[in-house]
Amino acid sequence: MKGWVAVVLTAAAVCVSSPSDARGRFLAGLLSSSAKIGAGAASSTRKSYTADTLTVAQLAQCIKSAAKLDDDAAQIETFRTGLHMSRTAVEQSEAALTQQRSKLNRSSKSAVKSFNEAVERHNALLVSARTTQENFNTVVNLHNDEVNTHNGACAKRYYADDLPEAHKLAGITGG
Repeated sequence: MKGWVAVVLTAAAVCVSSPSDARGRFLAGLLSSSAKIGAGAASSTRKSYTADTLTVAQLAQCIKSAAKLDDDAAQIETFRTGLHMSRTAVEQSEAALTQQRSKLNRSSKSAVKSFNEAVERHNALLVSARTTQENFNTVVNLHNDEVNTHNGACAKRYYADDLPEAHKLAGITGG
């Protein structure tokens, strides 16, 4: 099919190895140079926008959606870093408690009281870490739902020569 560009985006799980892996992947996937095969070839033929072909407006919306998904993925990676720090704090607290327990003078009321206070601080840290994990999971699930919606709407073909106009409509320059 001369003049057509096929776009197939795969649902991206947010579990990537680093923030740089996630940044830009949706927009790059949608607008990759490999997706521009046949650019200009359709300009001399009559265009037909069927259900499996993105119009200029739909392509612009897909570009906007891909850019938002990229931004969201970067924010999720920042959140993931905070979650990792929270887990590390819990692990360090647990290690300190284990060491403190092994040296605890159980016949000293003040030592036992101090240890119990440390356990309470650890438990509060653990509750906070669990809440952070639950919030992270919610954000990732919402993001993955948006990815699925984007993929369902945008994993279609489009005319390569529609890209400049779609970029304008999407507010993207230099694409």
